[in-house]
Amino acid sequence: MILIINCTKGFEFALIQNEKTIVKKKSKQLRNISEKLVVEIEKSLSKLKLNYKSIKKIVVITGPGSFTGIRSAITFAKALNLYLKIKVIGISKFEILNLLTNNDRKPEIKNIFVQNNENTFFLQKFNSSGKIDSVPELVDLKKKKVILDKEIRIISDGLKIKEYLGYKKKTKKVNLVEIIGYRIEDIYKVAQKLSEKKYIPKPLYTKNFF
Repeated sequence: MILIINCTKGFEFALIQNEKTIVKKKSKQLRNISEKLVVEIEKSLSKLKLNYKSIKKIVVITGPGSFTGIRSAITFAKALNLYLKIKVIGISKFEILNLLTNNDRKPEIKNIFVQNNENTFFLQKFNSSGKIDSVPELVDLKKKKVILDKEIRIISDGLKIKEYLGYKKKTKKVNLVEIIGYRIEDIYKVAQKLSEKKYIPKPLYTKNFF
């Protein structure tokens, strides 16, 4: 069984067994998030008449988002790794979007945007080899324009990005804007291919946010 934890905005977790989601819970609560997360996971395991030893792998979302929530999730996962030797993988929202948009097309540079609030987005760039090419940063798109270039794919987790792209006839040919909505089950599919040695869980630091 695999446990997926996302505490970047409130908390969300899922228990997946034999490629089927058997439990999924979500809450916007940030107060006492570490205690709430543990209580809800233990409650879910108890209902299934299972315990922590039934968990073979934990996937933790490392950011961007609430530092308190992310730190709580990673601490919890690392504790289970230490005491029960459960495998733990950490992956950022940027990496999820990057892996979900890998396909057979000619590789391009990617600018991946994760929405923070009304006007601000977290941005991380990936090079044409699919590797991280910059330190993630928080950008205010009312102040910083998104440059459309035929060599760059613009990828975002929310429709809000379209308000800042300034589509005109001359840029209409640039068909590289992708809005990716993903579920916690999609994270499971991505994480199945990842190495625990490479994806060590640690909070994602954004240079002008944390």
